[in-house]
Amino acid sequence: MPATTTTEASSTEPQAAPAARSPELGEIVGSLTQGWRCPSCQYDLHHQPVHIEPKYQFLVSRCPECGRVWPVQMQELKPKTHRMIGFASVIIWGAFVLAGVLGTAFFMFGISISAADVVRWDNDPIAWFMLVPFLTFPIVLIPVTVVAALGLPHLRTSRLVLLSLLPIGFATAFVSLFHLLREPDDIRLAEVGASALALFVGGLVYITGALIARRIARVISVLFMSTTLRNAVSGLWTADGREPPANRQLPNY
Repeated sequence: MPATTTTEASSTEPQAAPAARSPELGEIVGSLTQGWRCPSCQYDLHHQPVHIEPKYQFLVSRCPECGRVWPVQMQELKPKTHRMIGFASVIIWGAFVLAGVLGTAFFMFGISISAADVVRWDNDPIAWFMLVPFLTFPIVLIPVTVVAALGLPHLRTSRLVLLSLLPIGFATAFVSLFHLLREPDDIRLAEVGASALALFVGGLVYITGALIARRIARVISVLFMSTTLRNAVSGLWTADGREPPANRQLPNY
């Protein structure tokens, strides 16, 4: 009887929309998970089948509410997954920035306390200050500011300098607490002065590095980065009102 002749393929598809509004969708290869919605009517598509479109081999699905057929790739990610990835990216990036700030602060704290220890145990602050600030501080702190400029290319030099004040402030707080929490009879003015002087030299080197970091970062990106990576850090130029270099263009510092 004509009323009973239906194909097996059509029996596997949702029946909410007329067949005339939707083409033959092909083989079912899976189903949509929770969080997918129709881009037209926002109907919840949880458990709706995913087909391989026979002509173009696209993954497609059909909304049982409005009958629209759409490529599954259009949504790229489930909305919930997209939000989770965005939130996780912010958390991870913030953790890296915080780790850099605290790591630099603890480095400056350690150098400053070692200056106080030299005064306390060796009684030879002159020899220490002739070596450490002018070698250790630039070797560590200037690369840190260059990495910060590459990692945060849209921060202009003024904001990069403001960012550098954070680890300097943390280091100052740590050094102050270190001395204040000691026994009053155990505090020596020479030790406090040595750590304060080391902290001052470190802060001066750090701010100087922040002032020149973007220029150094531009040189590094031109000499060592591919075009794709250079485009990712194009803010090194655009944030300062410069034109990013082309593929084979001479460096524009």
